[in-house]
Amino acid sequence: MTRCFVAFLSAIVTTACGAVEEPQTEDVEAAEQASTSTETSTDVAYVSAYFAASPTLGNVPLATAPEQAIAQVMATIEADLEQPECVTVDTDYLTYLEITFDECRGARGRLLIDGSIRGELDFEAVPCGPAQCPVALIYDIATSDLVVGGASVAGAWQVRDPLATGEASTWEGQTEIVGPGGRTVSMSSSASWLTDGECTTMSLNAEIERAVGTTSVTTTGVTRCVDQCPQAGSVAISFALGSTLSWSYDGDTTATVTGPRGQVFEVTLLCAY
Repeated sequence: MTRCFVAFLSAIVTTACGAVEEPQTEDVEAAEQASTSTETSTDVAYVSAYFAASPTLGNVPLATAPEQAIAQVMATIEADLEQPECVTVDTDYLTYLEITFDECRGARGRLLIDGSIRGELDFEAVPCGPAQCPVALIYDIATSDLVVGGASVAGAWQVRDPLATGEASTWEGQTEIVGPGGRTVSMSSSASWLTDGECTTMSLNAEIERAVGTTSVTTTGVTRCVDQCPQAGSVAISFALGSTLSWSYDGDTTATVTGPRGQVFEVTLLCAY
């Protein structure tokens, strides 16, 4: 009788304080999609940076800037690929480049890149004496069959690459991602990032379309090096009805996700595959 009464009291206290719940299937799926979008976006930023220009481009007249920018892109790609002969480039040396990768390995062998990516180039410029000089390179990127780091990426996004040293690059656009294990993400996003060698530090805002509605994902200060798990930064997921999930990165292949009502669970990150 006493043990039954104690068990009854324990049940009341647990209910009153809020029971720790098992994760819902849709919560686990949302966390997996957020991991896929965050980690793939850092790889996409790495490849997008192939189109970035050297700050020295800001010292040349706008009339000659396109040819020099395209030459810089080609030199960057050649320096980054393990075997530069795996890539072909189509360009008019004025307005566009279309780069086709054939089972290439970027980051000197650690990042798989396959398929095609096209960049339409433009500039923001300011007066510099009698001429105009670039202050930012704008490029519209489109791809339908690109594979980066094991994830398939299709979409279109615009990147603004400031020529000032230390100023973050930004993008805005839409992408469809199919990651290892069949993780699929359809999202619109905006991001800002800085690269340091083969490491990217990114903050991302994404709206992910799901069968149960739209999920908002905000990542802050996520730092990830090529072919590694994110070392720092945080992710917050917001659902249409107001509930949230969140975690922080620490370099591990899993993350501890916290949610409402004491919910805690582990999610396997994309980098584990």
